[in-house]
Amino acid sequence: CALIAKRGKEDAIVRKEVIDKEVCTDCGTCTSKFQCPAISKVDEIRSIDQTLCSGCAVCEQVCPSKAIKGEK
Repeated sequence: CALIAKRGKEDAIVRKEVIDKEVCTDCGTCTSKFQCPAISKVDEIRSIDQTLCSGCAVCEQVCPSKAIKGEK
């Protein structure tokens, strides 16, 4: 399930997703179509709340501009 985090040996999240604002085309796929609860748009800037991100990487797969990338 995409809502279950990818976890390591100690049951810790091993990656987080971030939006590269220089690559983002502001298409809205991540907020209007995918609707991940960790992704929001505030003051015309899309961002991922790291406390809500489970590290599932589905947003990375659905982003047509490849602006979302995983970080360890």
